[in-house]
Amino acid sequence: MPAPCPPPEERVRRFPRGEERPVPEGRGLCGRCGPRRVLSWPPLGGDFLARRVGISLVDRVPDHRPAPGTSLSEVVLMRVLSLAVVLIVVAAGASAASVPPAALLPATQSTLKTLSALQGTSFDVAFMRALIPVHEEAVEIAMAATLNADHTQVLKWNQAVVERKNAEVRQMLAWLKAMGAAPARRGAGVQTAAVKQMRSLKDAALEKAYLPLMATHLEQSAALAQLAATKASTPTLRAFAAGVAKKEQAESAMLRSWLKTWYGK
Repeated sequence: MPAPCPPPEERVRRFPRGEERPVPEGRGLCGRCGPRRVLSWPPLGGDFLARRVGISLVDRVPDHRPAPGTSLSEVVLMRVLSLAVVLIVVAAGASAASVPPAALLPATQSTLKTLSALQGTSFDVAFMRALIPVHEEAVEIAMAATLNADHTQVLKWNQAVVERKNAEVRQMLAWLKAMGAAPARRGAGVQTAAVKQMRSLKDAALEKAYLPLMATHLEQSAALAQLAATKASTPTLRAFAAGVAKKEQAESAMLRSWLKTWYGK
């Protein structure tokens, strides 16, 4: 039930400087008894903030007023903080939800364009066919870099990323089989130029080449997964893709932080 209307003596408008003036009947916020008490913007905001923000945060007082004893400053501060939290969360979500276009390779951009034109199960199949060889190439690169990496952190991460990506590939292969489809091409065991480069380097020279290479590689698969996180036809595949995108972006940032900390790049 709506809160009871305030007594007549409270039907006033409080202005920023503390001055109170009666509000003419018919111009208040309560349709049952006329105007209700309208809280003012606190002194810390000043007249400028009162004019800029006061209308939206102050004049639109809901029927349920704050609990007795709550000061005006506390009420407004809570509303401002709530708005700030929402804006921060939205900004963080937007930042985490996309890979900068500058980080995408031409091949990835072409694949994204092709996938964007597909719908339903056609998209699902095409997405998994695109991601499987990307994952498998990343596994080959990581395994090649593990032979001669200099830092223990890199060796441990390589092992973890190989296990994770192999598990994700197995999952996608199982889904494709259940849909009566098969992967278009495979990257397992393929000696690409990047794999050969990692096999030819050692220690610091290897890590200086490997860390940015793998970070960029992760950003490509993250971009593919981000698209599938919103476009895939099933909740299961969308959740899978969202998890891949989140993990790939986090690990890409980690590798770049190592590169900067260890080698100043």
